[in-house]
Amino acid sequence: WEKVYDNGGNESGYGVAVSGPNVYVAGRQGTKNGDVLLLWYDIDGNFRRARSYNWAGGADIGKSVAVRSSLGVDYVDIAGQRQNNSGNTDAVIFRAIRNNLGLNAISIYRAYDNGGGNESADSIVMQGSDTYITGYHQPANYANMFLRKYSSGVFQWMKTYGPIEAVPEDIALVLDRSGSIDAIEFNEVKDFAKNFIDALYVGPDLIRVSVVEFGTNASVVIALSDDASAIKSAIDGLSAGPLNNLTYIGRAIDAAQNQLSTNGRVDMPHSMIVLTDGFANDDPTTAANNAKSAGTVIYALGVGGGVDTAQLNNISSDPDSVYTIRVSDFSDLNSIIGRLMIAKTAIGRGVAVSQDGQTVFVTGYQSTGGGDVFLRAYQASDGDYMWDEVYNSGGTQNDVGRVVATGNADRVYITGSQGTNSDDVFLQEYFSSDYKAFWRNTLISKLPYQDIAYGLAINSSDELYVAGYKNSNGGEAFLSKYSCNPPRGDTGISN
Repeated sequence: WEKVYDNGGNESGYGVAVSGPNVYVAGRQGTKNGDVLLLWYDIDGNFRRARSYNWAGGADIGKSVAVRSSLGVDYVDIAGQRQNNSGNTDAVIFRAIRNNLGLNAISIYRAYDNGGGNESADSIVMQGSDTYITGYHQPANYANMFLRKYSSGVFQWMKTYGPIEAVPEDIALVLDRSGSIDAIEFNEVKDFAKNFIDALYVGPDLIRVSVVEFGTNASVVIALSDDASAIKSAIDGLSAGPLNNLTYIGRAIDAAQNQLSTNGRVDMPHSMIVLTDGFANDDPTTAANNAKSAGTVIYALGVGGGVDTAQLNNISSDPDSVYTIRVSDFSDLNSIIGRLMIAKTAIGRGVAVSQDGQTVFVTGYQSTGGGDVFLRAYQASDGDYMWDEVYNSGGTQNDVGRVVATGNADRVYITGSQGTNSDDVFLQEYFSSDYKAFWRNTLISKLPYQDIAYGLAINSSDELYVAGYKNSNGGEAFLSKYSCNPPRGDTGISN
C-alpha cells in the first residue's frame, strides 16, 4: 500500500520507524514557519493520528524517528531542530507517547544548545534505555559533527569531530593546573584537550603533539608524539592541581618552547596553545616573545572572568582577533576547537549501534578533498574514539555518507552518494574490530543520471534495502535489495 498525507500545505516525511503493529513517520509541515510533524499509521496503512509541534513560532523540523516499546507503550522520539528566540537553531529530541488512549502531544524531551550558532540533530537510534543522536554544531563558518548519548533520558557523554587540514606540524598544548581550577572544571579541560587531539591528523610525517602542564612550576607531560592514543592517555593521567598552585605562565611557555626547539622538526611549522583561567604570577611576555622570535605561533586561550585580555594579547601572535580567544566557561572550550587550526566542516548524517550494543557508528560528510564520507566508531559505554575511515571517490568530487546500518558478524554498512556521473549511489561494507575497520567491498551504481541514497535498512538475515532518488525520468523514488557477504573467513562477494 501507499498512503499520502496532505494538510493543505507543504508536508514532507524524512524518517520512519516501526513498532509492532504501529508505523510512525516524522517530518515537517508548512504551517506557521515550519512545524515538526509526526504521523501514526497501523501496519495495514490505516491512518490513526497526526501530531505537530511548533516552538515559539520558529521554523522547526523532525528529521529522524526511533521507537522504544515497554509494557504496551511506545515512546516515539524524533531527532530534529527548533528555531530559538535568537533566530539560531537548537538540536532537539522531540517525544510523543502512544498508549491505550492514543498518541499524545509532542513535547521537547531533550535539547542541545552549545551557547551560540546553530545545532541540528539529523539522526537518532535507540537501544534499550540508551539513545544516541548525531548532527552538527555550527558556531561560525564551519561545522562540527556531534554524537550525544542519553541513558533513560540522562545525558551521558558527547563527542565532537571537526577535521583539520592535514598539514604536518609540531604543536605544544599548555594546560593550566593552578588552584583556581577545580576538579570538575579540569575534567572539562581534559575533555577539550582530547577532543582537540581527535580533530587533528596525528601521525608519522603529519602532526605531532606535546602536552605541558603548569601551576607554580611547569613540566612536560608527554614529549612530542605522533601517537594520538598515547597523548590522550597522558592527558587522562592529569588531575586538578592543589589549591596553593599558582599561575606561572612564563615558565610554562619556556618549557613548551624548549620542547619545540629541542625535539621539533626544523622544516615544519611550530604552534603553541596556552590555556589559562587567571592572571600570571610572573611576566609571560618575555617568554612569549622569545618563542615567537623562534618562529612559534601562539594561541592564548582565556577562560572565565579572571583572565586579563591585555596579557593574553601580549602572549598571543598577531592579529589578536585570531590568536587570542576567550570563553566564559570551561564547558565552552569544545566550541572553539575549529578556531585553533584550519577547520573543516563535518556533519553527522547517520548513527547506528552494533548488534552487541558495544560500539556506536556515525557516518556523514566532511569538507576535505572537495567533500568526503567519514565513518567513525566510538565505544558505547564512555564514547571513547576507536577508529575512523574516510572515503573519497577521487579528486575533489563531493561525496556524502547519509546512513549507516549494522549487521551480524561485526558488519557495518554505509550508503549515500558520490560525485561521479552527477551523483552515484555507493554502498560500502566493513568488518569492525576494536581498533580498525576492514573494508570488504564497495558497490557503485554508475548510472548515466543522478541517483542518491537516503535510506538503509537491514534485516536479521543480513539482507540490505536501500531507498533513495534517481533522475531517470524526471525524478523517481527507488528501492534496491542486496544480499551480503558471508561472515569473515568465508568466501564470496556481494551480489
